[in-house]
Amino acid sequence: MIADALDQAHRYALPDADLGKAFAFIETAVQEGFPEGRYEIDRDRIVGLVQSYATAGFREDEWESHDRHADLHAVIAGEETIHWTLPSSLVPEGDFDPLEDARMHRGGRGAALPIPTGWFALFLPREPHQPRCTDGAPGRVRKIVVKILLEETTCRTR
Repeated sequence: MIADALDQAHRYALPDADLGKAFAFIETAVQEGFPEGRYEIDRDRIVGLVQSYATAGFREDEWESHDRHADLHAVIAGEETIHWTLPSSLVPEGDFDPLEDARMHRGGRGAALPIPTGWFALFLPREPHQPRCTDGAPGRVRKIVVKILLEETTCRTR
């Protein structure tokens, strides 16, 4: 997991790498005011989701992780808390959804990571996280999530 300010994205984005494409999409989407929706950045390998919603409290049964995708969450308006924890602290909940590359978990609270406007958090495959949270009063958030498909060999650690 990595968290930093969006104006520091150049430190993580190699020119021709997928993370660079993800940060470039976020910059363009913010500058041009993309409406909510799904955007293919590099066919189905890199997909951007522009979202708006109200944050809510933490829930023990709403942890998610992905086997093959990294999730890059960038808050462009408002603030949310994303909870993060180690896989060993959770129990799988239900079946893995290969189409969505999503695995749900239940368990403890983990670390609370406040993500204000202009910040991002990157979650690698198999790093459980719970977005859409607040540690205070619910508020509106506008954000971009970029899902980056990693090569099979990159995702083999379990």
